[in-house]
Amino acid sequence: MHTFITPLFIQTNPLSLEKIVFGLLGVSEQAVYFHTSDHKLSVAEQLLGKPVLQFIKNSLSSLRETVKQHNKAFKRELFGKALSAFNASYINTLSQYSNGLLQFGEPMPVAGGLSRTQFVDLYEKFVGEPYNPAASGRGAFARLVKKTLDVPGLEEKADINYSLKPGKIKGLLKPTTVTLLTTHDVLIVYQQVDFTNTEAVIANNLYEYEAVADVLNAYSEAEFKRPGQFKIIAEAPAVQSPQRKQFDTIKEVKKHIFSVITPEQLSAEAHVIASNGHAKASIILE
Repeated sequence: MHTFITPLFIQTNPLSLEKIVFGLLGVSEQAVYFHTSDHKLSVAEQLLGKPVLQFIKNSLSSLRETVKQHNKAFKRELFGKALSAFNASYINTLSQYSNGLLQFGEPMPVAGGLSRTQFVDLYEKFVGEPYNPAASGRGAFARLVKKTLDVPGLEEKADINYSLKPGKIKGLLKPTTVTLLTTHDVLIVYQQVDFTNTEAVIANNLYEYEAVADVLNAYSEAEFKRPGQFKIIAEAPAVQSPQRKQFDTIKEVKKHIFSVITPEQLSAEAHVIASNGHAKASIILE
């Protein structure tokens, strides 16, 4: 198998054949690299509509999983023996599954191998925006937060990924999972919000958390005679992205409800919770 790269396009106008280049696939003897632009996917969603773009996202999920499995296999193969899934037939199948909206450019050979550093440089040249490692497949941010909460003793002092249920929480309209719940003379709630998602998904997550904050604030007032503390765990998205506008709006307009902290700040607070006089919030909620 030769080392090559191929750009990914979304066809936004079938009549004019107008396309947006939004990603890059790189295949070498040692690894497969794949990255897409959340910003350009958001633009495509505005042009094509959410139902149409879902076809493309389904294909991308399939491609990401194939990349993941083959990179695992590459590590087990002696001498970096090449695998054969990434061929014209497979790429054509993905294109057909997405009704031709997702298109792959002609494979372009890369002389001398392909490292991650080289792939990042090529991605930025083809896609025209900075490579954002946090957006390399959904779940990356969630995995980061999960790793951050791996603190000895934290589970004894806080509820992690706690499921709030309408039958138990008065005023709650739907089941909701919050990242972290604890008490220390006040109810303290943490919720992760991944700003690499689409604007619509982020907005839904924020509206949901605001509703949860309103409900749980009543519990804090009743138990501690003090309003609760509600925190959003997030990383600032790229400055020019639509998601950055949402991020800045939340920090300014909703600051009376939420405070925004980074995963690094969460790590520091998790260690404080584990070592100080905190207690699980589920004690007062159940």
